Amino acid sequence: MLQERNFPTFLTKLTPAPKLWFALGLILANILLKNLYFSIAVIIVSVVMIIKEKHMGLFKLILVTMVVMAVSMYGIHGAMAPVIDKASDPVLFQVFGIRYYAKGFAYASRYFMRAIPLMCALFLIFLSIDMTDLGVTMCKAGISYNFVFTFVDSFSGYYTAAKGYGTDS
Repeated sequence: MLQERNFPTFLTKLTPAPKLWFALGLILANILLKNLYFSIAVIIVSVVMIIKEKHMGLFKLILVTMVVMAVSMYGIHGAMAPVIDKASDPVLFQVFGIRYYAKGFAYASRYFMRAIPLMCALFLIFLSIDMTDLGVTMCKAGISYNFVFTFVDSFSGYYTAAKGYGTDS
C-alpha cells in the first residue's frame, strides 16, 4: 500500500479490500437475514467500534439523522402504511386527529431496522478507508482508471471534511 499502516486502531490497520468485502457482506446479510436480533447486534457493535475508533464527533450527525429518520418513518407509516386496514386494525394512539395504527408501526420498524444498522456500520467502515488506498485497490481489481478517478474525486471533498470534523482528541 502507499501509506504507512502504523495506526493504533483495528480498522485503520486494514487495507481497503477487506473493508469493502466486509461492507458487501453486511449489506447482503442485512437484506437476506431479515432478523431483528442481527440488526440490533450490528448497531451495538458499530456504536462500540465508533467509540473505540474515536469518531464520536461526526457520529453525532449520524445520530441526528437517525432520529429524524425514525420520526418521519414512524410518523408517516404509522398513520398511512399500505398494510393498514383502517376498519379492523387497532389504533395505538391519536395525535391532532391523526390515527396511528399498530400495523403501520410494525411496517415502519421493519424498514427502519434495515436502514439504521447499515448507516452505523458503513459510516465507520468508509470513514476509515484512505481514499488513495481505495483508488489503488480499485485499479488493482481491474476497474478502469477513469471510473476510479471519478469515484475517488467525488468523495474526496466529503472525506476530507469528515476526517477533520470527526476527530475527537
